[in-house]
Amino acid sequence: MKAEFGGRFSCLHCLHCCYFKADVEAPTLFPWEKRRIEETLKKGAMTSHKFEPILIYGSEDGVCVVVLYRWLIKGFCPFFNLREKVCTIHDDKPLACRMYPLLLDITGHKLSISLSCDWIRAKKDVIRTSFNNINKIKEVFPTEFQAALEVLSYIENVKRFIKGAGLIQKSSMAGCRRVYDIDEYMERFDGIWKEENG
Repeated sequence: MKAEFGGRFSCLHCLHCCYFKADVEAPTLFPWEKRRIEETLKKGAMTSHKFEPILIYGSEDGVCVVVLYRWLIKGFCPFFNLREKVCTIHDDKPLACRMYPLLLDITGHKLSISLSCDWIRAKKDVIRTSFNNINKIKEVFPTEFQAALEVLSYIENVKRFIKGAGLIQKSSMAGCRRVYDIDEYMERFDGIWKEENG
């Protein structure tokens, strides 16, 4: 008998995706998403927020480039409306939030699912038996899968750029004399290359 998921993913507004107990659970953001979130937080007069670089590349001369940040949130996301159980920036939320309950390990390109999600918990036995079928994943999580593809596509572009620029992965910001966000650095680097190569 063939296992079936039983329909498309539908958010049950269970609170688990927007509540963070540990740093490792907190959303990861690309630099442009971080800047957009910071701007939105400022507009809402939300002053308490912290971002930590978690994927960093650098050069021998002290240039560091941040590819991913972790948005360190303790408790509920500041954009979560607890009374109505909805995200107040739903249409503009980061890719990490848009792909939930899908989780992506960008270093190993492994897709998994969060068992914190109530919808997933209700269907976990069936999902475990069918999760290796990519067509089923796309069928059940179309929007979330598309967000995961966007993340993978961008990471692959960044990796190609990083390799071409001769940058190496760093474990911390130690030794960084100049720090750039990857999108700004790529734009700057591309501009210099065009000037030098006509």
